[in-house]
Formats: sequence, structure tokens, C-alpha cells
Amino acid sequence: MNVLIVEGGAMRSVFSAGLLDGFIKQQFNPFERYIGVSAGASNLVPFLSGNIKQSFEMYVALSQHPSFISLTRFFKGGHLLDLDVLHAEISALDFNVDAFLTPEKTFEIVTTDVDTGLALFIQPTTHNLVEVLIASMALPVIYRKLPVVDGIRMADGGMADAIPVQAAITQGAKKIVVVRARSKGYQKKDTLAHRYIRWHLQDHPALVQAMKARSSKHADTLALLASPPQGVNIIDVCPPNDFQLGRFGRNQQEIHYGYDSGFNMAKEVIEQWYNPCS
Repeated sequence: MNVLIVEGGAMRSVFSAGLLDGFIKQQFNPFERYIGVSAGASNLVPFLSGNIKQSFEMYVALSQHPSFISLTRFFKGGHLLDLDVLHAEISALDFNVDAFLTPEKTFEIVTTDVDTGLALFIQPTTHNLVEVLIASMALPVIYRKLPVVDGIRMADGGMADAIPVQAAITQGAKKIVVVRARSKGYQKKDTLAHRYIRWHLQDHPALVQAMKARSSKHADTLALLASPPQGVNIIDVCPPNDFQLGRFGRNQQEIHYGYDSGFNMAKEVIEQWYNPCS
């Protein structure tokens, strides 16, 4: 089974938006299963619809939206990242949903179950697609709500499984493209911001435990990417080291650079797919 996994990364995910547009341009789509986490999931929807530039235009629009990101609002007790704005933006887009919600293709969006701290791999429907996308991006405290989809409280999928390679291998994946939001040398650390979020989540102990495990799980995933099991081929795709856009960055030059870097890297990834030993 051929699998495409796209990590989240907030505004940094403009890189994967560019890469996926490069795939569309090159008519490259040999995958049977698609797994998206957080912003990576929202990038997969235009890709599967065949809508080039749709994700990029949304990143540009959000970066320029006056109320999408607001430190002032956050310090007053509101959202740092207002996903209600994103909900409206996504809802207004024209997706060819029938193109990817088919028996031949499996599209899964990763969220985190608030009550268990475990990853949920949700195959969206036409009725809950936008809601599940928002739930997958809802990092607690940064976004003050805990979305409820089909009766389950959910949070950002990256809290439980940011790069679900092991899950894909367990389900039979043999050839995998993993698209990350950070450069090759990046190691996830337990930061002051993470501890601040955990402090605010004391009423949700399962989420706290999931956050505490993120750094070690990320390290395990990097080891798996570097040394996959016999019979499994992984292409690990990362943005260039000089891509400096922050998770909540708005710099237009960096946004364009991230997108162009991904778009131009598509040919290299396709070549590696067909010629893995070259």
C-alpha cells in the first residue's frame, strides 16, 4: 500500500501546500491512503480535489486577516489563533469532495480524543469534513474551544500523533511519503509554551499526558524514518533549513518562499519515488 502522510505546522504548512501543488502539476498521485494532521489535513483536501493554488491562497488570506492571529486577544483570554475565521474560509472553498471520498481512496484526518489522549483516525464525510478539519487544528489554549464532532471532544491531532508513520506501517503501508513542516535536523523539545498549555489543561489529564509524551514520541518517529522496517520504503520530505517562517508567522516573503520551496521540491520527490536508489 502506498501512503502519503502530511504533518501539520500552522503557517509553516505552506511548504506542504506547495509540494502538493507540485504533485498536481506533475500529475503525480500513486497513493491509496492519505493521512493528514492539523494543517496538513487541510492541505490534502485541495490536493485530492485537484485544486492547485487553493491552499496557498488561503494561507495568504489568513496571514492578512486582521483577526486570525491576535496576541492582544490572547492575553485578554481569547484565541491566539481564531479557527472560527478558518472555518469560514474553508467552508467558502469549492472542494470536489466526490473526488476523494471514494472506496478506492482512504483519506484520514488525525485528531486527539480529549478524554483518552489517543489519536483518532477519522474518515470524514461530506457532512463533517470541515468540522473534523477544524478539530484536527484545535490546539488547546491557543484556540480556547474543544470542538465536539459526533459526540467526541477533540483537539489538535499533533498532540497524540504528529507524524503517524508507525500507524501507517501497522496498517500495511510499504511505500510512504512523509511531508514534514520542519527541517531535517529539528528535534521537538518540551518548551515553556508547552508547559504553559499543560498548566491550563489540568482538568484534562489525558491531554496533559499526551503532551508530555510528544517529545519522546517525536524522537521515536525520527528514528523510524531513518531506519524503517525491512520491506518498507520511506521518503522523508522536509523544508530547507533556511525556511524561517514561524508557526504563527505572517511575513509574506517567507510565506511565498515556503510555498515555492515545496513546489520546486516536488520533482525531486517524484524522481526519488520512481528511482529510489538514484
